[in-house]
Amino acid sequence: MQNVPLPVVRPRRLRRNAAIRDLVQETHVVAADLIAPLFVKEGDGPPEPVGSMPGVQRLSVADLVAECRALHGLGVRGVALFPVTPASAKDPAGTEALSPGCLVLRAVRAVKSAVPGLVLFTDIALDPYTSHGHDGILTADGSDVDNDATVGVLAKMAVLHARAGADFVAPSDMMDGRVGAIRKARRSGRRSTPPAARRPGSLPTRRSSPRPTTVRSARRSGARARPARLRSTNAPISSIPPTGEKPSPTRCSTNPRAPTCSW
Repeated sequence: MQNVPLPVVRPRRLRRNAAIRDLVQETHVVAADLIAPLFVKEGDGPPEPVGSMPGVQRLSVADLVAECRALHGLGVRGVALFPVTPASAKDPAGTEALSPGCLVLRAVRAVKSAVPGLVLFTDIALDPYTSHGHDGILTADGSDVDNDATVGVLAKMAVLHARAGADFVAPSDMMDGRVGAIRKARRSGRRSTPPAARRPGSLPTRRSSPRPTTVRSARRSGARARPARLRSTNAPISSIPPTGEKPSPTRCSTNPRAPTCSW
């Protein structure tokens, strides 16, 4: 029988029993780490099951408040709200999203009033409000989504959610520039918003960066981390000064206008 070389790394030694596993595990998931997605509907009727998601229901505002109380009592600290807009309230421009009395704003106010310690996340996107179902306002000929017009609406939408009491506004669309526009609108609206809603967080729910920029994000994605500021230089190894000598300035890239840096 041919000898097979043994593996150098043996992580199984750290999994021998429950005590060792508890000692070395990196992540402890508890109720306070969870965010519960909740779907809210118009009217006072009973919960409606969501056919595509077994066990998930659309709740009235009153039932939503009761569910939030129960979750908070179990130790869950955050919920994400998703409204179900009636077809009669939808139009091509998604104007219901900016209505001061729209469903999600009423839901946020009701939950914040009943369970003030619960962290509320709200979805910033137009697809629940448009009659065509796209995530934004279409161009005049209907052939594409008008990015800039959509971004303007999303920024106004985020301010309304913050004023209603949302702790985090979470854009889930893919419009270019929408995070910056939302943050700018949020900053400009601080003076006119209630104190509790002046500093809501922004938490995009879709990745928009083409590559990881930190070690932590690189580890999550399995990619190799790249330095955030210092670029690699094309200088040969022989040009690296010995220890103790004062280094000469070396450009961080081949661009002649790039700033200089030292080893």
